Amino acid sequence: MSRSILLMLLLLSFAGSASAALQRYVASEHESRWFTSSSRLYCSLSHEIPIYGKAVFERHATGTLGMRLEVKRQPREVGVARLVSRAPSWKHEARDRDLGQVSYRAERTPFMLRQIESRRLLSELEQGMFPTLSYQDWSDGRDEVQVSLSAVNIRASLGEFLDCLAMQLPYSFDHVKESKVYFAFDSSLLDSTARRRLDELADYLLADESVSGVAMYGRTDSRGVRSYNDVLARRRAEAVRDYLLKRGVSADKFTIKLRSFGESRPVASNRTAAGRALNRMVEVSLLQ
Repeated sequence: MSRSILLMLLLLSFAGSASAALQRYVASEHESRWFTSSSRLYCSLSHEIPIYGKAVFERHATGTLGMRLEVKRQPREVGVARLVSRAPSWKHEARDRDLGQVSYRAERTPFMLRQIESRRLLSELEQGMFPTLSYQDWSDGRDEVQVSLSAVNIRASLGEFLDCLAMQLPYSFDHVKESKVYFAFDSSLLDSTARRRLDELADYLLADESVSGVAMYGRTDSRGVRSYNDVLARRRAEAVRDYLLKRGVSADKFTIKLRSFGESRPVASNRTAAGRALNRMVEVSLLQ
């Protein structure tokens, strides 16, 4: 066999072996770390994958659980990856589990998993498994890529993340940004319904530092003397403010001067009992 033919065979052999190469991305036992970010409005559990990118499980208040995978090198086009939960070498009794397929997009966050998939991955990680995505590499498709989430050192952070989810507020800024607190006729006392609404408002104000101010507008119906109604409207606004202060809301939040409209600027008709009941209230507006 001539030297040129032998060289060609060697090159073909090398090319064939290169086409079957495996690119494996996973944090080693010593590198594997999980980090939590916890508040009553946002919870996250993140994990760095060396060279490859970062996985983040997260949920915003009133949102759904999801997992995103940020990458350092984004794909050039859309595609599909296989998702398998792999058993590490030290779990001799465990077997790999096929979790189906996951589509990816051509962007820096190609993988965006839904709630049902994210819950499954967290369950697999809790059991010590390594959820793994497999696909043809995004450069020329000649190699197989496997990227895994490591279950090493996850238990403490996972516990914190689950605690955060359990304590998350069930409402968002849109739910509390405009609140109405109603009063009985000729009264500035807060009833149980008003206190429950203000408790929600206080919980949100204590959780969201982005709220820069709280404005309150006291109102009454048209019955009685106008000058008396103006004073009553202000007493109602002060009652709301004082309740929030007792709940721990900082006085600095109340940068907007209390305003009382008395019976002026009604929000409903004062000609009916139902309309007058709607006018006996304090409007609370949150500013960001």
